[in-house]
Amino acid sequence: MRASGAYLWNGGKMRQMLLAAGLATAIWPLVAAPSRAAPVEATAIRVLRAPTAFEPLYIAQDQGFFAKHGLKVEIAMATTADSVVPQLINGQAQFAETTGLAVINAVVHDIPVTLVLSELNTGQKPPTAALIALKDSPVHSVKDLVGKKVGVNSLRNQAHLGVLLSARAAGVDPKSITFVEIPPPALDPTARKGAVAAIYSIEPFMSTSLGSGFRIVEDSMGANLKGSPGIAWAAAASYVEKNPDVTKRFNAAMQEAYVYANAHPEAVRAVDIKNTRLSKAFIESRDVPKFYPAIYVNDLLKMGQAMKEFGWITKVPPATALVASEAPTK
Repeated sequence: MRASGAYLWNGGKMRQMLLAAGLATAIWPLVAAPSRAAPVEATAIRVLRAPTAFEPLYIAQDQGFFAKHGLKVEIAMATTADSVVPQLINGQAQFAETTGLAVINAVVHDIPVTLVLSELNTGQKPPTAALIALKDSPVHSVKDLVGKKVGVNSLRNQAHLGVLLSARAAGVDPKSITFVEIPPPALDPTARKGAVAAIYSIEPFMSTSLGSGFRIVEDSMGANLKGSPGIAWAAAASYVEKNPDVTKRFNAAMQEAYVYANAHPEAVRAVDIKNTRLSKAFIESRDVPKFYPAIYVNDLLKMGQAMKEFGWITKVPPATALVASEAPTK
């Protein structure tokens, strides 16, 4: 028995015995072949991109960051920050670009979604969104908006809230300003037709407008909501709880994409050329924003307090209900 045991650990002698018996071909692979682990199948997820600030998502796909972290990602288009919430809750998507305000609003209404990663925070320089008007417009400050209409890409969003805060600070009755919901690509032409006195535009549309007859009135969000997540990634709280590893891998891949995008603005421009109808000349000349992963929790809660003051919500949820433990925070 000892000799037999010794041969089990001595591949050379065992092979000689099998060769002599004419059994090496049939048996040797069972004895000496190295074991191979089965390949791990990538986790398939579906993500919803916003109409703007989607470039890191495609960079993560094209540069192999998702594949590196074991993710197979399907990218689908979303419309507004609020529209993604039902799709996260019912499992149609696992992660979606939205805003901090939309998450606060959802949680207040007992819809359990949570922020997992920021992307663009308000107050960045140069601003990625601003209240703008035509150069020959009489609107030079929020005081000039009394009795007038302002176009925003969705009602009760961060742009809407920022202008209300500016109006209040300037002694203007916020109720004297009318807000109209207009899709981002239609904001510019709507203002040119005179249907609204000013628009709150977002990149990359804002730079197009500023280069063709518009001027900045003010950065209302940057002035009043600095540090709040203007564009951020969210997920259903139940999904994050059940899939913390997938959430961490998604975050890791996206953060690598942020670093790459910040170091390679040409990669951001390439995504825009492929995925927008903006002119190549404009894309190649516009300012490319920097992408940041951290969620500034105190600034998020301050925004919630402002929402409560204007009667949009009845309470401010705690940070633990708004931000996943897997999210980078400051």
